[in-house]
Amino acid sequence: MAQFLTTTLLAAGASLVAFSTTAQAQMQCSKHGEVLGKFADTYKESPVAGGLTQDGRLLQVLSSGDDGTWTIVLSKPDGITCVIMAGEAWRKLNLKPAATEPKA
Repeated sequence: MAQFLTTTLLAAGASLVAFSTTAQAQMQCSKHGEVLGKFADTYKESPVAGGLTQDGRLLQVLSSGDDGTWTIVLSKPDGITCVIMAGEAWRKLNLKPAATEPKA
C-alpha cells in the first residue's frame, strides 16, 4: 500500500511536470532500452518505482541508491522514453499505510 501511494504521488507529479516540460527536456528522448542503458552506465541508476499513467504511459523513477542520483522518465506505448527531471540526494521513504476504519 505504501509503495502504491508513493508511486501514485510520483505519477501525479510527473503528469503535471510532463505538461510543462521545456523544449530542452523534450529533446532528451530515445528508445526505452537506450535511455535506461545510458543511466545505468553513466550514473549506475536502475528502476526503483514505476506505474502507469491514466493515458497509458509508463512512469519510472531510476535511482543509484541512498544519497545518490535519481531520474524520472516517462515512456509512451511506442517505447519512446523521455527524461522528465533528475536530481541528487535520493531518499527512500518507509511510509506506513494510512489507518483504516474497522469494518462493521
